[in-house]
Amino acid sequence: MKTLYAKILILAAILAQCRSLAPQEACGTAETADILFLVDESWSLGQDNFQLIKDFIYNVIRTFEHAMVGKAGIRVGVILHGDKPRISIELTDYITIEEVLVAVRDLFFKGGNAKTGNALSFLADMIISAGMLREDAAKVVILITDGKYSDSVDDSAAALKDKGVTIFAVGIKNADRNLLRKIASEPIEEHMLYAQDFHLLSSLSPKLSRRLCFTASEPPQPAKQTAHVEKRIGPRDLTISEQSYSSLRLSWTPATGKVTSYHVLLDLLSATGQVTPEDQRQIILDASKNTVLVTDLKPDRKYFFTVSAAYVDAFGEPTTIKGKTTPIPPVTNFRVIEEGLYSLKVAWTSPLGKLEGYKIYIPRSKRPGMTSEKILGNDVSSYVLDNLQEDKDYTVSIYAVYPEGPSPPVSTTGRTLKLLPVKSILLQNETTNTIQARWTQVRGASGYRLTWVSSEGSVQNVNLGDTYSYYMIQGLQPGIEYVVTVNPIFGAIEGPIVTAKATTLSSSAVQILKATDVTINSVLVSWNSVPGATGYRVTWGPTPEFFGRDRPRQLALNSSTTVYLLQNLAHNTEYVISLYVLFGSVEGPGITITARTSPLGYVSDFRIASFTNTSISLSWSAVPAATKYKIVWKPSGKERETAKSQLLDSWVLDYRLENLLPGTQYTIGIRAVFGVSHGKEVTLTHGTMRSHENLSVPASTVTSAKPVTARFLLTSSSQLTLPTATSLGPRHTSAHTARTTKIFTPSAITSAPICSKFKADIAFLVDESSSIGQSNFIKVKDFLFRIISYFPKIGPEGTQIAVAQYSEEPRTEFHFNRYKDRNGVLKALKRLRYAGGNTKTGRGIGYVLKEIFQASKGMRPTVPRTLVLLTDGQSQDDVMPPAKVAHIIGIRMIAVGISGADPEELKRVLLHQNLHNLFYVSTFDDLPQILRELIETICFGSPEAAVVLQPKGVGVIFSYCRFWHVGLV
Repeated sequence: MKTLYAKILILAAILAQCRSLAPQEACGTAETADILFLVDESWSLGQDNFQLIKDFIYNVIRTFEHAMVGKAGIRVGVILHGDKPRISIELTDYITIEEVLVAVRDLFFKGGNAKTGNALSFLADMIISAGMLREDAAKVVILITDGKYSDSVDDSAAALKDKGVTIFAVGIKNADRNLLRKIASEPIEEHMLYAQDFHLLSSLSPKLSRRLCFTASEPPQPAKQTAHVEKRIGPRDLTISEQSYSSLRLSWTPATGKVTSYHVLLDLLSATGQVTPEDQRQIILDASKNTVLVTDLKPDRKYFFTVSAAYVDAFGEPTTIKGKTTPIPPVTNFRVIEEGLYSLKVAWTSPLGKLEGYKIYIPRSKRPGMTSEKILGNDVSSYVLDNLQEDKDYTVSIYAVYPEGPSPPVSTTGRTLKLLPVKSILLQNETTNTIQARWTQVRGASGYRLTWVSSEGSVQNVNLGDTYSYYMIQGLQPGIEYVVTVNPIFGAIEGPIVTAKATTLSSSAVQILKATDVTINSVLVSWNSVPGATGYRVTWGPTPEFFGRDRPRQLALNSSTTVYLLQNLAHNTEYVISLYVLFGSVEGPGITITARTSPLGYVSDFRIASFTNTSISLSWSAVPAATKYKIVWKPSGKERETAKSQLLDSWVLDYRLENLLPGTQYTIGIRAVFGVSHGKEVTLTHGTMRSHENLSVPASTVTSAKPVTARFLLTSSSQLTLPTATSLGPRHTSAHTARTTKIFTPSAITSAPICSKFKADIAFLVDESSSIGQSNFIKVKDFLFRIISYFPKIGPEGTQIAVAQYSEEPRTEFHFNRYKDRNGVLKALKRLRYAGGNTKTGRGIGYVLKEIFQASKGMRPTVPRTLVLLTDGQSQDDVMPPAKVAHIIGIRMIAVGISGADPEELKRVLLHQNLHNLFYVSTFDDLPQILRELIETICFGSPEAAVVLQPKGVGVIFSYCRFWHVGLV
């Protein structure tokens, strides 16, 4: 029997396959339709059976291959549902039947647990309700499934049908036919199809195609109209708020339906909770209201409220609530706000509601235990109780009076004052013309009288308000004792007097403020002590020219401090420093100076100590405040070759370069490192010996710390000529790279005084700005003293000397014709005094040209004239104009820079000419190192021509000699 059944199934499948291969009957009547396939893709299908379902859908869709597809014709969509429904083909995806058929072939199987009810709900909610189906088109859903489902399908299927959707239910194999009947549209026989196996599904294709063509050709099914029955729900969520002694607010959620009005019924409840009919009241409200303030209620009583909605034909279901009014409110915050000797002032906060007024019960002073009543209006919130006794307690009561009756009483207690003096008086912060008086306030005092009497009998006073506890007495005389009294005032009554004495200061200003010991990042500030000062306030910050280099700062110091070191300053920056005297909270007059920090220092005395064919030994002098030294070297002329470098600790002052190439010139540079900043580089050029030269040779020195280059050209060892350690050697800069070496032998130097035959007018222009400081200025004077010692013959027949000093304003110390011998000049140098101030080098040079180099002041027009400038800082004005004038009128310039001096500025002073006349030392202690070379430069001059103007202007005198002398043209 089983074999026979199997043969029948095989035969049926073959017949179905033959039918599927037969030409599909085309639908030529369908015009406008939206067709959705809702396909089960649960695990029970499997991939092979899912392919048979796709073939089935493919054949059904082919029915419409001659129909118009798209927006104006047939639209086809496919929704697969496993765990969740998913739209695989949208109704609007394609506009030709061929595109739709290709998309059907590309459907892929995902699997899952299909829920048909959930899928139908998705279809109803997400597709139809969203307006994805056209109103003027036939709407068709074709459900294809093979299983039984636990979820409900009735409501979802009914919702689709009610919206005019025709549902075809196609069941396969294990599909529940009862469920299919519930889902399919009427008549069920026309809209439900079933195949016993997936291989037999294709046999249903012609039948479904014909019925689908018929449905798609008919007008769209109308949506089912449901009758609307109004459901009435009465007001709900009734609440009470805004409770007071005479009103309550009711609020509720509005009733449903067409409400015409709301009726609010209120009943007063007795103490036992029973309704009292005589106090019943009704309020009728518009239908738009859902809240009402019920007024005219009795204080501290319970009420029963009922709210009902009224309709045209009936009342809705009511809602009820109980509420209670509050008691009549008393006044709040009743207190004594002001005590007097014989009075008390009380105040209160008025309660809410319709007040008629207040009643205050006041104790009687002369009849203990008795009170008097005072009636006040409703607009009063304070009252003064007078005619009381001094230093006594009083209790006061108050009632708020309403139309409904008086409120509960509220009481407060106050005590009248006792006639007292201030506890103490303190006199402080005395200055030359002021004394500050402080005292403790007396409670209840309406003011104070302050009186002061000088030892000379002058009497003055002032009346002050009750808020005063201190006063600055002004207009006093310096160094005078004053007796100061203060007493409190109570209206027309004056309290007891308290007395104190104080003496004004004779002086209150700082007389001297100095800035000394200036470094690259610190300045030492000192000042004279001020008697009576309680402290000092120091402020400092960059001048406008240096804004951005540092920020303004200030510091308060105690009265014992008269010296303070300003630290962490920016290098090479001018600061404004101010000092103010403090007398307690009073600040006295201030004094201001300026000071400029030193620039980052340069390495000085950079030299080649010795060299071989593979090494060069270096040495240099220490630079103050340097934290490291950086040495850089590479072969000269090889720009593309990377330089080597070495970073050394600050205590290292020599270094040996090794593994160098024999017979090779090297450019060697060194910088002083200051934390994260670097000083300017000092360089020299030197070479190693050739391979056959094996001796170690001492070499040259770069004596100035400005960026220079010393160049030595190597020959054979027999021809090598180098300056010895005792010679000062040549100085070469970028402007002079090929100068002849000057070598002075010891015998030439010591055989006679260097300047014994020198005849010239030499003026010294000395910087005395604040950055130098007193201790360094002494070193400058000693340096000048040593220079003058080299001139044995001073006067009209020899060398004439003049000295001027400058900072902000230049000044003459003595002219050329002032002293006739060396001892007179030396004594005058010892008397030089230091003033401090800003650095105005340009103004100083111009001053010397105008005031010193004048025939009326002893200048001799027929002898060489030299101006020697000594400065430690960058000028705050332009140095070029006066320097050009000096050059034009034939005055030779020699510049000595110290510490913070700017080498580039000094070159401008020399007009970038004769740069051998430029000297530099990194500290004032190094000045003696350049003394001998400076003397030789002053006395021996230079190979360049010196121009001296004739007194009558008839010619020009040139000197090409090694010594300065005069020849006539």
